[in-house]
Amino acid sequence: LGGLNPYVINEASDFPAHAITVTPATLAAITGNVTLYASRDLRINSAIALAGAGQGLSAHAGRDLQLGAAITTTGGAVSLDATRDISTFAATAINTGGGAVTLHAGRALSGSSLNVNAGGGAVSESSGAGTLASGTVSGSGSLTLAAVGGNLSTSNLTSSGAVTLSSSAASVSTGTVASGGALAITGATSVGTSNLNSNGAAVTIHANGGSLSTGTITSQAGAGPAGGAINLTGTSSVSVSGAVAGNGNVAISGTSVNTGALTTTGNVGLTATAGTISATVNEAANVTASASRSLSSTSVNITSTSATTPLNATSITATAVNCSFSSSCPGATISLSGTAGVNVGTVTA
Repeated sequence: LGGLNPYVINEASDFPAHAITVTPATLAAITGNVTLYASRDLRINSAIALAGAGQGLSAHAGRDLQLGAAITTTGGAVSLDATRDISTFAATAINTGGGAVTLHAGRALSGSSLNVNAGGGAVSESSGAGTLASGTVSGSGSLTLAAVGGNLSTSNLTSSGAVTLSSSAASVSTGTVASGGALAITGATSVGTSNLNSNGAAVTIHANGGSLSTGTITSQAGAGPAGGAINLTGTSSVSVSGAVAGNGNVAISGTSVNTGALTTTGNVGLTATAGTISATVNEAANVTASASRSLSSTSVNITSTSATTPLNATSITATAVNCSFSSSCPGATISLSGTAGVNVGTVTA
């Protein structure tokens, strides 16, 4: 225990069983920051409440750290670190009232039943060789979740700052995410999200080794017209329920692209590298689309349901190449329609 009144102990003589129990009352009596250290495992069974303004908690486990009770501070930072795993054995919460929260597991972080509320503080969660499963997280500072060797999965995330989610070796899966700054998601394989809202900031999502699927993405600031750019890429299919981008540009690329209504007064660019494009685009200043496919037919199908703005099809291309061994050759088709009409630029099938 480290604080204004530290204790000096001899593990071998004072605790021959190599185990120690620290009561909540002991921790509450410390007037400074609290440090808990276990050379092997550390288990939090009872709630920890540090009442001193800015009084923080740091806990390290040489093997595993297990959480089953709430941790509360009054603006103090909370830092939890384990050489192997951090896990929860009961639903619990960390509330800091503005202090930063840092969770790091050398292997896996299994915190799907852990809710973190950092108030105005930043939140950082990371895992090493294993997965990272996060519960609900909220705060006003930046929010960073990073899985190095496994999948990243989260419940709902809310931050007034930037949000960065990544898996260096596997997939990313999220619930709803609301940020007040740039929203960036990167998966080494696939990425799947529920609804996203960046409140006027840019949204960037990369699925570097698989498909990308999202709910509705809102990058428009309030009622607009300002909006952040939306940039989505996948190495397999990309599917988007819809997007509201204000005046932000929208760029989507995958082997095939399928979208609900994309509403923006900016530019829209759609690219299918080995498949088809099917999209609804409303209000856009310019729409460019390119679909290509080998040995199979390809198509570009773009519709506008806007009652006031025509579909501005600036450059639309569909290319199908290479006949099969049976001598059948693929076809390329383009379909453009708009409730308020279609302005046709260059169209090549």
